[in-house]
Amino acid sequence: MENIQSIHENRVSLNDAVKNTLGGIGAFVSGLFQLNPKSAAVLGSGLFLGVLAGLPVIGWAGILWAVLFGAFTVFLYIQRSPQPAQYVDGVVLGAIAGTIGSFVQLVISLILSVLYLMYAGLSNAVQPQRSDPWMNPGYGMETLSAFGMAGYMIFSSLVMFVPLIILAILGGLLGVVWFESRVSDSARVSKF
Repeated sequence: MENIQSIHENRVSLNDAVKNTLGGIGAFVSGLFQLNPKSAAVLGSGLFLGVLAGLPVIGWAGILWAVLFGAFTVFLYIQRSPQPAQYVDGVVLGAIAGTIGSFVQLVISLILSVLYLMYAGLSNAVQPQRSDPWMNPGYGMETLSAFGMAGYMIFSSLVMFVPLIILAILGGLLGVVWFESRVSDSARVSKF
């Protein structure tokens, strides 16, 4: 019986265990859940937006992701905020989430481009050369094609940088309209 009581006395709470894991990373992760409503909503939605927009398989729907996650940012804010959301909140939350998402998407695109170039370089190094380069006019085209593909990935990420922000702002405005039911439309406009 004494052993059971000593075990219960020596228990560590889950919050303390998370804070003590992996150096300061655990404290950072547990601190994310204690952020103010705007910061938590923006950070979570922006990261998910960037990951979904940056993955090549589902990144083609980046326009849809931006609008949905802009609205989702406002939804998360409304769930945690005691005061009603205004249109200005939707614009600001959407803009910040879109900016975070655009940066994450750009970083993912850069990483995938480098990995693609490394794969293309390794596959060219493993294949034996059949003849001299001047006798084979197609020699080296694979490497050139790999650089073109990596360049396309980076260029498309840069082109989508600003539209993701604008569409996340639109999603933020739609999120205020869709999810805020505590006030009327005329009360959502802030008085400056």
